[in-house]
Amino acid sequence: MRIFISHSLGDSEKAAEVARALAESGHDVVARDSGDDPLKRADAMVVLLSPESTRSPFVRREIDFALLNPRFAGRLISVSLGSTSEEPWILRRLRSFQAGADLGETGRRIAKALEKTA
Repeated sequence: MRIFISHSLGDSEKAAEVARALAESGHDVVARDSGDDPLKRADAMVVLLSPESTRSPFVRREIDFALLNPRFAGRLISVSLGSTSEEPWILRRLRSFQAGADLGETGRRIAKALEKTA
């Protein structure tokens, strides 16, 4: 499965840790800077939620895209990196994870959840 990770610039290292775990689980992680519209090539999206990402217009647009695209039904997963009161309310109704200290383990849990939607 091709997975896009939406995150803020400040969360790039954390996104890389989650991406490594997803790749080790057999998934293809599509990067934001990987060329022509990576969201159109993705089958799923993981959103890393932090105070910075919830204020990012790029992350908001990516969430909106996934919410409106039937291809992402059941395949939009949010990961809370810390407490934030600004996350879009709709994400609380969808599959979500609280990031643990080991983001690799969080990535493996995400991979298992996405495999059930395939």
